[in-house]
Amino acid sequence: MSTTNKNDSYAELFSYAGELNDERIFFKENGCSNAWTSFAPFGIGGETYLSPTNTVVNNFETKQGKTIQELGRDSILIYQQNPNYKNNRDPRLSASVFVPNDRFQNQYTLDPFYNPTDKIGETKSTATGYWIKKYIDARDRQAKSGSLDFMIIRYAEILLNYAEAMIETGQWNNVETLAAINEVRARAAMPAVNSGLYGTQTKMRELIRRERQAELAFEGGRYFDIRRWSIDEAVMNGEVFGATNHKTGEVVRVQSRTYKRNREALWPIPEAEIIANPNMVQNPNY
Repeated sequence: MSTTNKNDSYAELFSYAGELNDERIFFKENGCSNAWTSFAPFGIGGETYLSPTNTVVNNFETKQGKTIQELGRDSILIYQQNPNYKNNRDPRLSASVFVPNDRFQNQYTLDPFYNPTDKIGETKSTATGYWIKKYIDARDRQAKSGSLDFMIIRYAEILLNYAEAMIETGQWNNVETLAAINEVRARAAMPAVNSGLYGTQTKMRELIRRERQAELAFEGGRYFDIRRWSIDEAVMNGEVFGATNHKTGEVVRVQSRTYKRNREALWPIPEAEIIANPNMVQNPNY
């Protein structure tokens, strides 16, 4: 890495400056060549087709290691309107997500509510008021493409996989379980977990799931985690929300989602495969 600052070095993992790091285990060469035309704000020459929701943003703890749900109602409202209020959120939030009024390279202010160029819902603009920041590197701005590699597996995921396996096999209170989680948190400049608050398997399971979502946001594994944990019907149904307008206090309503496990849990078998093999039976409800 080119820096010893933990806050900066976590963010650098997803940029050219930190591409050749010793944390990546399995990667796709040039795998982020389309990042600029998939995630970047339209106002800085990008195109946005995938936007974070407030569920992702609200998952990040404060720098003191508290979830925003643990705070009082007034504090929750403050963090919803200004997610990185007083720069007091998990540094992985600012490394992973552009939020309203963030500045790109200290030159361009992102305003999805009052700037027509970045307005929510416009063509090639954010749908939620947030933008994915990982793998957005200014070096790709001119050509609108690049050669940045995409990390499929990195060391932090190995540690989190180990901790989760320990929790699910009844070893949630093993010192090594929390040590693995704390190693990931320390890497991101977050405090060690308050073990007094996580004294049961259920609470440790809650912790590891929140930690995976924070550490690995937008790296391609969340959908599979949801299915593996069988929480798909709980989290993939209902209203989806985005950012909160800091002037009006109104939250963006993005869409209403309907998910049915007896259909969506399996993908359809392509018609060509069924035609080629008469013994092939289509999955239910397709």
